[in-house]
Amino acid sequence: MDNELHWFYISPWPNTERKVKAHLEACGIQCILPVQRISYREAGVNYWYNTPTAHGVLFARSTMQELEKIRVAFWNRGLRFVFRYESKESESPITISDEVMDDVLFALSQPGTICINPHKFLPLALKSDYVEVIEGPLRGLRGYWMRPRKTYCVTIIVNDVFAVATRYLPPEMVRVLTEEERNA
Repeated sequence: MDNELHWFYISPWPNTERKVKAHLEACGIQCILPVQRISYREAGVNYWYNTPTAHGVLFARSTMQELEKIRVAFWNRGLRFVFRYESKESESPITISDEVMDDVLFALSQPGTICINPHKFLPLALKSDYVEVIEGPLRGLRGYWMRPRKTYCVTIIVNDVFAVATRYLPPEMVRVLTEEERNA
């Protein structure tokens, strides 16, 4: 696992996500920092800015050995991040498959997509159908068919630590996947 390329869920200290991402990218590490566009009005003018969707959430694609070496170097400079684990007893950090990260990136690039708390919706997801979008701009996206908002949408849950919900999708745009298709 140390020399295999994976997506890792790492957790920078709060409010340092952008700085850690910039420094990791300067070291040649591919990173994803989920952000949302926020607006505010000041003196009659609307301003927009991007802010992280959740504190301490950053995804990095590298080897464990390389990230650990960078983590130690960053720590000495005050840029702190840790690997996230499934539980305290777990010996290996959370890794995410390329397919799931591709779906997350694709969903985040679409208008109307939001990030949601996975712990709140995990029980609902486990009772929901696993589907694939078969038409429209989200074609090929896979996730759970559920209602985290007032309408049905496809929700992608990443290792019970991060979740993305698309905008409303009519039922005719999705198809339920069989167990064999889901595991393929």
